[in-house]
Amino acid sequence: MTTTSPASGLLPTSLSTNQADMVASCYQHRLLSTTQLAALHTPGSHVRCAQRPLVGLEQLGWLGRVRGRPPGRQSLWFVTAAAAAIEGGDATVRPYRMTPLQATGTLQSHTLDVNEVGVSFVTAARRHGHDFTPRDWHHEIAHRTTDRAGAGRRSNLVVDALLTCTIWEEGQEAVVQRFLELDRATENVATLISKLRAYAALHAYEPKDPSHRWKARYLSFPKVLLVLAGRPEPDLDRRRVTLLRLCRVDNVLARAAEPLGITIATLPALQRHGPFAPVFLRPGDPDTPVDILGRPA
Repeated sequence: MTTTSPASGLLPTSLSTNQADMVASCYQHRLLSTTQLAALHTPGSHVRCAQRPLVGLEQLGWLGRVRGRPPGRQSLWFVTAAAAAIEGGDATVRPYRMTPLQATGTLQSHTLDVNEVGVSFVTAARRHGHDFTPRDWHHEIAHRTTDRAGAGRRSNLVVDALLTCTIWEEGQEAVVQRFLELDRATENVATLISKLRAYAALHAYEPKDPSHRWKARYLSFPKVLLVLAGRPEPDLDRRRVTLLRLCRVDNVLARAAEPLGITIATLPALQRHGPFAPVFLRPGDPDTPVDILGRPA
């Protein structure tokens, strides 16, 4: 006898629905903190309400955990090899496997920040009556931008995440997709501008095989959401000003401004206010903050 959660495949009945959902989230999103899992699965309750089922999952061998880096040092959770059974149901099989070594590695902060963007969308969607669940962002989406990929390479652009949100307003439904580029200021701004040019190359790409074109995957080109993290907020604000200016003067990005729809936010502002508040700035109008739909305050 089993119980099936929307994204968790087949899990034993000894697990509650909430625990099954927690396992599914850790599987899909690789590494999540206790605070993030609480926001996703026990909203409005004390974080201890998430800790108890998580410890139970650890004791059963479904989840493992490591300690995060300072200053928080909270537990970070990931799916163990034993939890591969969730692939026996309707969960998408993912080749990526998190291990304790990887969970404490150099990509820890980047993975957690990508997931923090997802958590901010989930929290804000609940508040505004929109539809964005823990299943609605997906990591590292690979795309070709040329027919001449290097030896052994399958793609030329790997998007940090794809976010899909259903907006409900005045009885109307609209599906909004965004490419997420998460920047932790570990590279200089010139390197980041080069990454943004790859999105312009993707939009312009006319492959020999039509199935490789973005139109075969998306109804419309997902606009690019650049989120800055990893530094004190004043430093992120200064970095954003520099990036907005460079996007305006860069020949490639200036020509592709409309289809790319680049908007830039800082992670602290996104965490405080959510994506449906005017926390984004656009290169073409850097003095007017807008929300995720491009609407000013």
